[in-house]
Amino acid sequence: MKSKLLHNTIFVSLLFLSITSFSQSKKAFAVTGETKGSFSWTVIREIDLSTGALLRNIYVPSENNAQVYDALSGEKIADNYSRTAPISAANAQASVLTNMVAAAAYDAKYNRLFFTPMQSAELRYIDLNSATPKIYCVKNQALKQFVSKAGEEDVITRMTFSADGYGYAVTNNGNHLIRFSTGRKVTIEDLGSLIDAKANKSNSVHTPTASWGGDMIGDAFGNLYLFSVKGNVFKINPNSRKATFVGSIQKLPADYSVNGVAGDDDNSVIVSSSVNTGGYYRVNLSTLEASALPKNEDQVYNASDLANEALAFKSMVTPKNAFKTAEMSNKYVTIYPNPVINRNLTVIFNGNVKGRHDISLVDMQGRNLLVKNVNVSGRQTEHILLPENSLSGMYMLKITGTDTGNKLFADKVVVQD
Repeated sequence: MKSKLLHNTIFVSLLFLSITSFSQSKKAFAVTGETKGSFSWTVIREIDLSTGALLRNIYVPSENNAQVYDALSGEKIADNYSRTAPISAANAQASVLTNMVAAAAYDAKYNRLFFTPMQSAELRYIDLNSATPKIYCVKNQALKQFVSKAGEEDVITRMTFSADGYGYAVTNNGNHLIRFSTGRKVTIEDLGSLIDAKANKSNSVHTPTASWGGDMIGDAFGNLYLFSVKGNVFKINPNSRKATFVGSIQKLPADYSVNGVAGDDDNSVIVSSSVNTGGYYRVNLSTLEASALPKNEDQVYNASDLANEALAFKSMVTPKNAFKTAEMSNKYVTIYPNPVINRNLTVIFNGNVKGRHDISLVDMQGRNLLVKNVNVSGRQTEHILLPENSLSGMYMLKITGTDTGNKLFADKVVVQD
């Protein structure tokens, strides 16, 4: 996703999708050039993953303008995305670098496409429910909560949504695994550096070139799978940040860079290249063997990024081993996820109560794991981070009026490691 190494760089200056929700069937958002073989990567299309066929154009830079808003306030801000002049040899580098993007992920719950420009520390998303293009910028928090070094190592090149409902992004060097929430108020947390499993030996997730670039996808059990531009695959546990080398993709053409990854409807993924128009490939996640997909024409769009809502290994999920993210709610509050994962719990006050309230998590012996006092002024979201020593198990979550003693909510939640 990069120039040089970052072949899967994309320029998402404006995006648009109609109000029709995005289907999980064999479709994906693909970031391509104006034409097949073009390296400008400015056009957003919907493609059929089975054949690489174009289903429809979603955004073409020469045809669409976007409205830009602050994600928190909702206020319209300066539009620095519109570009009416066609990309030419003379202005291509300057135009692309302005908003060049190396990572994008689709949030099915709210029908948003998240992305971040390479030269920015800002998280942005496209509202895909709007009849007109709308881009929202998260201004109150930085996606990169660190001073980025010059060069490519701190560029965010992999992004996806996980079964836990959170978005995840990883820098090229693997030193920053970043988690962000979606919904009314986006929150961002830098979880820290990925940690190589002992069995990785020389196959480190931090190795320049071999482990940089590429894309990422979540599985149905809450894990992340990182695919590097060179086809190396790592399984990541976002709780421990441990990255385990799985292997390397086999039977891809020698000149095929892995830049986009999207979920298939079985135990496989579809990969695309930002430079190769020969076709898309299905990769079996058990064997890591690639097989060419059929195509309707001689060439497919070389896609620098793919994104859809499909999770790997979904067909293997049973009620016993399913990663559940159920919500609990009443007219006062909504709580999710349950089980609580990554020590993160979200409490949404639904706008039917005001005043000071205590949010408490109590173990089965009646001891408080935490108590947080919040001042509720209307509909608002509170993100609760459990202590680092939180043990897995059953707890009682209670929300009580500080002054009145009125209980708004009380139910059992499960905390997972």
